[in-house]
Formats: sequence, C-alpha cells, structure tokens
Amino acid sequence: MMRSRGKMIVLVFLTCGLMWSVGAASAEEDAPPADGSAAKAVAAEEAAEDLIEAAQALSPESVLQRVETMAMDLRVLSGRDTLRIANIARELAKLGPHAVAPLLDLMTDPVPMVREAAISAIDQLHPKQALPDLIARLGDEEGAVAMAAVVAVAAYPEIWATRALVRWLAHPDGNVADAVMSALVARDPKTVREVIAGLYATPPVEVGPGPYLAAMGRFPTRKTVKLLLASLSDDKVAIDAIRGLAFYGPKAAKALGRWVKKNYKKEPAISAGAVAVLAGYGSAGDKVLRRLLPRLSHALKEQAADALLIETEPEDKAQVLGRLLAHRDPGLKKVGLVRTLAVDGADPRVAMEENIRFRDPEVRSLTAKALQLVGRDEDVERVLITRYREVARVRTAENLAERELLLESIGITGTDEAVTELVQATGQEDEVKAALRGLGLVGERAISHLLFVIKTGDPVRTPLAVRALADAGPSALEPLMGLLIHPVREVRNTARQAVAQIRETDVVPSVVALIKDASTPGRVQLVSLLGALYCDESFNALKKIARENGDHGLREAAVKVLAQMDDPRAYPVLKLVATEELNQDIRYAAINGLIWQSDLTAVSFMIGLLDYEKDFIRKAIARALGYMAGPAQIEAIEPNLSTPRHEVLSAVRDSLKRISFQSSLELGDEFIDWAEEHLGAATPLADLRQGEMTFVDGTTMRYWLHGSGEPMLVLPDGPDFSHRYLRPVMDKLSEERLLIYVDLPGRGLSTGPRDPAIPMGVEHDVQSAAT
Repeated sequence: MMRSRGKMIVLVFLTCGLMWSVGAASAEEDAPPADGSAAKAVAAEEAAEDLIEAAQALSPESVLQRVETMAMDLRVLSGRDTLRIANIARELAKLGPHAVAPLLDLMTDPVPMVREAAISAIDQLHPKQALPDLIARLGDEEGAVAMAAVVAVAAYPEIWATRALVRWLAHPDGNVADAVMSALVARDPKTVREVIAGLYATPPVEVGPGPYLAAMGRFPTRKTVKLLLASLSDDKVAIDAIRGLAFYGPKAAKALGRWVKKNYKKEPAISAGAVAVLAGYGSAGDKVLRRLLPRLSHALKEQAADALLIETEPEDKAQVLGRLLAHRDPGLKKVGLVRTLAVDGADPRVAMEENIRFRDPEVRSLTAKALQLVGRDEDVERVLITRYREVARVRTAENLAERELLLESIGITGTDEAVTELVQATGQEDEVKAALRGLGLVGERAISHLLFVIKTGDPVRTPLAVRALADAGPSALEPLMGLLIHPVREVRNTARQAVAQIRETDVVPSVVALIKDASTPGRVQLVSLLGALYCDESFNALKKIARENGDHGLREAAVKVLAQMDDPRAYPVLKLVATEELNQDIRYAAINGLIWQSDLTAVSFMIGLLDYEKDFIRKAIARALGYMAGPAQIEAIEPNLSTPRHEVLSAVRDSLKRISFQSSLELGDEFIDWAEEHLGAATPLADLRQGEMTFVDGTTMRYWLHGSGEPMLVLPDGPDFSHRYLRPVMDKLSEERLLIYVDLPGRGLSTGPRDPAIPMGVEHDVQSAAT
C-alpha cells in the first residue's frame, strides 16, 4: 500500500472534484434554463458519472478483484495455453500501476501459467521495484516461466540485471540458458565479460565453472582460445569448452585442428565434439578438416562426415559427398559411399571408375551398391560390365561374391547390353543364380530370354528363371500365369509365389477358372493363391469353394484360407461349415478358424458344439473357450464336466479354471458358485485407449493402454487368442502401472503379413512385440 499512497491522494482529489462538479450541476437545475443550457447540463452530468465509474473501476480494490479473477481463469485450465496466457497478461497490464502489487504476489503462485502471465504483465508495465522479484524467477523450475523472466529482466539496463542473467547461464533448462545468452549479447560486452570472469573464478558450488567457461567463447579476450583449448583435456569442463569454441567461431579453426591432430587417440570423445565444431565453422573449418580427416580413426571420420552434412545446405550436400568419394583415403571413400546410399541427391558416379577398381574390396562393394541407386544409365552400365569382365577373367571362390554383386548391379542399371552380358553369364555354373536374377531386374526386355531358359527344362536354371520373372514386375504376369499349370511341381510353386509377390488382383478370375478346371495340376495350392490375392472376388470364390465344391481337398484349403483372413465376412461361412460339413477335418479347420479370428460372437455357438461326439473337436473348442469365454458363460459350459471322456473332461476343467483364474477349483458346482459371486460384484470393464502399428511386411499390430505409471507389457499366453481373456484379472494392476495389452500378429484384432508365405512363428511374434 505504501507504494501507491501518492496515487491514492491523486485519486481522492479527482473524486472530490467530480463530486463538486456534480453538485454544481444539480444546483443549476433549480435555476431557469438558458437557451440550450438544459442539454449541456445533461451531457455534463453524464460525463461526470462516467468519470466517477472510471475512477471506481481503477480503485485498488477493484483492480485486485480483477487480477484474482483472471488468475483463476488460468488456474482452472487443464493444460498449457500459450494464447490464453498472452491475452490475460495483456489485460493484466492494462489495469495499470494498481496491478503491480498483486502481480508481484502472483509471481510466486503455485500454478506455472499464472506465474508466467504475471511476469509478462510486469514486463509490459516495467516498474523499477519489480526487478528483484523478476530476478528471483530466473531460477524457476518451469522453463516457460524462467523464459518469461529472462525477457523481463533483459529490459532493465542495471548491472544488477546483467549479473543475474550471467548467473543463470547455468540454468538446467538448455532453452532458458540459450535465451539468457541471447539477452546478454544485446548488453554492454565489457560489463558482461567482467561478470563472466568473476563467476568463472568463483562459481556457485552447485554449478561449477563450466557454463561461464562456455560463455567466454561468446565474450572473448585475447587469452580465451588458449584457455578453452587447455580446458578440453579437463573432463569436468571439456564439454563446456567445446561449446565455448563453437561460440568463438572460425578464428579458432587452425588451433582447434592442431589440438585434434595431437589428441584424437587419447581423447576420442572430445575430439568428436571438436570435429563437429570444425564442421560448423564453414569454409574455415572445412579447410582444416580436409587436411585433418585422413589422419583420424574411422569412427571420427564418420562423425566428421555426419557433422559436415548437418552443417551443409541441402543443395550442397552432394558436393561434400563428392569430395569424400574422390578422396584417396579408403576410409573416407567408405564413409562417403555409405552416406551416399542415404542422402537424397547424392551422386555415386563421382570417381566411379576409380572406386569400382579400388584396392579395398569394401570400397568396391559399396560402390556397386551405390551405383544401383542411379537406375538405368549407359555410363554406369558400361563401367559395371567392364569391371565384371575384368574380375571374371579369373573366376575364383574368393571373387564370386563380387561377381554376383556386379551381375545384379548390371541388371538394375543396364538395358540391351546388360541383357547380352547376363545371358552369357547364365552359362557359368557358379554365376547362373546371380545372372538370372540380374535378367529379372532388367525387366521387360529380358522376359523372352527368361522364358527360353524355362523352356529348356534345366532342373537348376528353370526354377531360378521363374523366380526372376517376379522381379520383372507386372509385365511378366502373363507368362507366369501360363506357368501355373507347368508339369513340373517346382516350376508351378515358384510361379505361384511370383504371382503372389506381384500382387495384381486382376488375375483372380483366371486363377478361379484354373481351379474349376479338374485337369489343372496343383489346384489346392491355387486356392492358397487366392488368399495372397485377397479381394471381394477372391472372397466370393473361396466362399463358394468352401461350401459347394465336391473335392474335399479344395474345400479344406478354402476354409483354411478364409480362417486366416482378417475379414468378418468369413465368420458366417466358417460357422456354416462347422455345422453342416460332413468331413471332420474340414469342420475342425473351420472351428479353428473361428478361434484364430477370436470371433467373440462365436462363443455361444461353440458352447453348443461342445457335446459333439468327436473328442478332438471338443478338446479344441474347450481350449478355445478358456481364452474367449467369460464368467457369464461358466454356467453354460459347466454341464460338459459330466462327460466320461477323460481328455475332454480335463480340457473343459482347464477352460473353466482359465476363465475364472481359480486354479484350485475342480467341481462344477464350485465354478458356478464362484461365477455367481463374481458377476454379482463385478464392475464393467473400463474403456481402453487403442492404437495400432503397421510393419514393413504388412502386419498390423493393435494394442490398448490402461492406467498410468511404470509400463507393463501384457501378452496372451495362448498361441491363437486375443488379449481380452486377461482383462478381468489384469485390469486391477492399472492403479499403479500403465498396462499395454497386445494382440499378437494374426490374432484378435491384429493381422498377419500380406504375404501368407512369410512364417508367423515365435520369432515373428517377438520381433513384432519388441517393435
């Protein structure tokens, strides 16, 4: 209140003057009005009332009330709202000098957004008495609040503000420390330099000299570079010395290069940081690095190359890589070639004739792989063919891998000349596999040559040529379709895999026609191909085969394919087969399909099948119900405990134990009693937060999150079931943990790979869950 006493006196005089004006105006009302004086009197009265209202609105009491109202508006927000904070800060500042005292009080409010808004409002009002409070907030644990304090303190020219800012160069939030440095750059450098030197000499115990050593690079003296270089060998402040050298700039390039040259073996980690600093120096650092890089270890060469690429503009990255590719040092060539494989716009053709013949075999190999990225190119094709002929003059086991890589690269980059070279290579026993693959990679130009190889009937070359057709793409579909009826089984199988790999569903009608033709060899395998080419037309064909075809082998194959599809339309088909099919193996496949798909609507349906006379089906159903059913179905399952079949009895009992999570129960009445008690006390399961991830092979894995805290991955222990059966018991753990429920690939709501040929064993499950 002492701060605003003078303003209160002025306000009292203003109010008294307004009241006198109003009294005079009311006295004049009794006098006879002159011409036009009545209207003027009314206007004067209204103006006086407005002034009184304005004075009342700016009273300390009303200002305090408005400040508290706006602060409460921020306190009730569920999350940080930058726009709301800025708007409220602006409105708080409009309240004028009376708002300063309550705003200073709000700067220690428990809610960070309130503190931030109060600091921003004080910054706009800029009262001198607020500087100590603002300095105190430089150390705020909330980064956004400290950032606002940096801006506010920087507006004060006093040396006290400078000292406070320098002190908080050591703020634990890196963004705040960077903001402090930016604020100091705008202040008197001599003063800043003196304060930094003082704090470096006698730093706060909890901070140490490091941050002030780094700041010396931005505010240097003649001795700064020498001090920073000497500090690189001190583990406690070496990282800060690196930052200081980065601040200092390109003038330190030569001295820093000499330090790296001398110390990179005994100080590899700090040398890596120094190399990155040199890369950031631009042309001066680049000049030093060119001389320095060949001397460094391979790891430092990689780090230097990466640092250079980070600091280089996108349009200039190819030039940097080109220098590495053309360098005589093999290590730099390898570093450049590896990065060429990943950097857009990089040109691996730089020094390609030298690199493809380089003495280091790894350089030659990386060059061939990098040249594949160029695509069809006559110059690259010529270089690769010439090099292949040089290597092939003496064919040995040692150079076989290089010859195979060259043949593959020729197929990717070449055209007609490549076809000729690759056809000749098919005559070499050790090169035939790579040569045929290369022909497939050439594409449409090589299809006729591959078909010729297939017609020869060579037992080794024919399957390889068929597989190569798949690499030729959709243009090879027509000959591949013809090979689906080849008399040799291996050729048919390879052709079928190739058609599945191309994944062109337009051929589905042709595949269906082949299946209908009784003379077609391998019709069961063609049914599986419909699963790889799955679409509406293939679903309809599979549905018809599963229910109507007279060949039980085709029916079983269709049921197994439908059982693997992530398509609810398959459920009714599988249920019909499970009840109407006469062949027990096919019925068993349909029931397993419903289990695999985790179709919860099939639970009551399966319970109805539990009294079927075939034990192997009853056992499968009982096992499935242990994962798919819930306590509500215990009463319906329990009568099956009366079966005399021991294996079925054990399966049903195990199922009930799993549903109830009561391993000690044995008798039917015990399970029913437990279910009644459980259902009477049960609460509905909570809704979970759902997500999904799709992998490279097309597998879509779905997962659900529940609770918060330390994460716990929950995996179903059954090989064919979803996460749902675990929830009644596992949900209770969500009070202290973040539960991550997972449906493994191909189970529950997760799907398997696009290609049914990809194995889905334990290894695939582990990799998917780990990802």
